[in-house]
Amino acid sequence: MAPTYGHAWNQRRRQWAQLLPVPCARCGQPVHPDDAWDLDHLTPAALGGGPDTARPAHQRCNRSAGVETREAIKHAAARIVAEQGATGAAGFFVGPDVSPNSSLAPLSPQRSQDAHDPVASPGPEHECWQVPWIGPGLLAVPADASWPRFMTRPHPSAVDSYGEEFAAWSRARSGRPLRWWQRLAAARLLEHDAAGHLVWLWAVLSTSRQVGKSVLLGELALWRLDQSERWGEPQLALLVSKDVAAAQEVHRPALAWADAQGWLVRRANGQQQIEDPATGSRWAIRGSGSTYSYTVSLGLLDEAWSLPESVADDALGPTLAERVSPQLLLTSTAHKQTTGLLPKRRALGLAELDEPGELLLLEWSAPAGADLADRTAWRAASPHWSPRRERLIAAAHTAALAGGDARTPAGVDPRTSFACQWLNRWPAVAAGAGAGRDEPLLQADAWPALVDYTVGGPATSAVIAVEDHYGRGAAVAVATSTPHTAHHSARRERVAVWGRTYGSRADAFTAARQIAAQRPGARLLVGASLDGDPDIPADVVASVELASTTTTRTALPLVRELVASGRLVHDGGPELAGQIDTARVVEAATGGLNLSTKSGRSDLLRAASWAVAAQVSATGTLPFFIY
Repeated sequence: MAPTYGHAWNQRRRQWAQLLPVPCARCGQPVHPDDAWDLDHLTPAALGGGPDTARPAHQRCNRSAGVETREAIKHAAARIVAEQGATGAAGFFVGPDVSPNSSLAPLSPQRSQDAHDPVASPGPEHECWQVPWIGPGLLAVPADASWPRFMTRPHPSAVDSYGEEFAAWSRARSGRPLRWWQRLAAARLLEHDAAGHLVWLWAVLSTSRQVGKSVLLGELALWRLDQSERWGEPQLALLVSKDVAAAQEVHRPALAWADAQGWLVRRANGQQQIEDPATGSRWAIRGSGSTYSYTVSLGLLDEAWSLPESVADDALGPTLAERVSPQLLLTSTAHKQTTGLLPKRRALGLAELDEPGELLLLEWSAPAGADLADRTAWRAASPHWSPRRERLIAAAHTAALAGGDARTPAGVDPRTSFACQWLNRWPAVAAGAGAGRDEPLLQADAWPALVDYTVGGPATSAVIAVEDHYGRGAAVAVATSTPHTAHHSARRERVAVWGRTYGSRADAFTAARQIAAQRPGARLLVGASLDGDPDIPADVVASVELASTTTTRTALPLVRELVASGRLVHDGGPELAGQIDTARVVEAATGGLNLSTKSGRSDLLRAASWAVAAQVSATGTLPFFIY
């Protein structure tokens, strides 16, 4: 008999449906509205999981994982029976302190506590925001403001932020303080690591209309021009909008200020920019068709709903690799005619809210399913609030209910437009537009040609990686560099990789321990689901680091590049060869490659790619490339 679910489950499914497409909880590829999909228990129902711990997954992924989860539970219970007796087994199923093995990242605690919006990020009281650069001044939400509905957690590499410095600089320049939400956004955007480099390569900022996004963009651009000494090079801020006229509205307030500073100001069409003659730093505006040949420090894509994906993917995105602390910021209110540019990155941001990668998501929006007349929903989509704004939205709502006015184009649904503009509700179908096709990771004959039976011998350094297979096994991979001798030049140094799969995590960690004991100073990478596992052999390795979907996304293109150039060799192991043979990949929205849902088992491939990438990073001898 098919399972039946109550009101809470059905409500949760409807709420997630409003957010589709989002990455599958199992494979990471998009779940689109027209796909067959389930709500996948992050915590199995047998272990107390319910609607609050569920996330969309492709139906085929969920059903396949369900079989594996049942087997994992059965084996775990059998192990406890053997160790503790029947009483211990009973505790396995009903005890309150159980943390079942899972390859899935948990939902934020706030999501499971907020019955009205269970998928939202944690509120300001949550411990994840207790970092010095957010602090009490930003965690205390003013009466005229709202906490963001979605906000990526602080970056794991961040040690501080330039946000407070930026806010003070802006006030000194303009004579006006930034709004609370603008200071919060700046604190998050300008998080930096111990070396002083910004940690977010991409950012998505989405709010309802008319809240001060343009002011924030202008201040960020001008502040960036003042940072040439900090980052050792002239800065280029490039603003792109749906047309030059829209970009000029953001640019115009800075022109008079730049004139007063004695800066160079160009106003001719197609050449609009301001330039600091002392440093050569510039802020230019261009149309979406004129974005090539620029290497940007700060790319600002305003009204991003209207911009083609090529602006980010082909024109500006690849140039970020050539700058110090580069950023590409996409800002927009939802729009029913959106291209795939912003929704696809938004979907990636939603997937990485609790496991930050390279993309920061900041979104103020109404909960899924909120009534158009709900003024609480209006406020949720508005980071800044005032009585005048409330009257403006109320008038727009009245007009939408009346079917628009004489200026409303034929075929436009005023209610849908209202939901986009004032509730910031993104169309569910947009992110699938232009989705890439999957393709093999490697050509069929590429991997067999790289067998080297000396792989596994002595090495100057080693990286070991362990990845889980849904609690039903695990894989261990090792990457080393070939010994550096007098007749080996740096250009000819290669990376060697090998590995195998095991029936359990414990067996995999035992193997990793043995390998590490033979290679003193080895580093260990483990998948996110293995974090905190008691069998991790931390005592015999130099360091233990977590690998994530972001690690895989950036490592796979490197594997492809090394194979193509003959710089990667392996021992001919059939298990790794088999996983590579069935691996199919798709281009990720922010660069790199994701494994497709059509791939076979991939735990050993992921571990191998992590180890290879870490070894390349450690040796630093391999050529730079752009994927």
